[in-house]
Amino acid sequence: MKIDRRFRVILVITMLAMSLSACEKPGPAETAGKQIDKAAESVTHSLNNTIHQTEKALKN
Repeated sequence: MKIDRRFRVILVITMLAMSLSACEKPGPAETAGKQIDKAAESVTHSLNNTIHQTEKALKN
């Protein structure tokens, strides 16, 4: 029984350590990457709108 209890304690401590390490704040590289992704999505959306408007204007 002692082994089972020790195993549980070690498992709980390991899971707590893993969950705390996952809560780490993102660094500057992650923040910059997210901003680049948002900018790329914005450009793609604008470009798609421009293409749609151009196609619509050419049909008329």
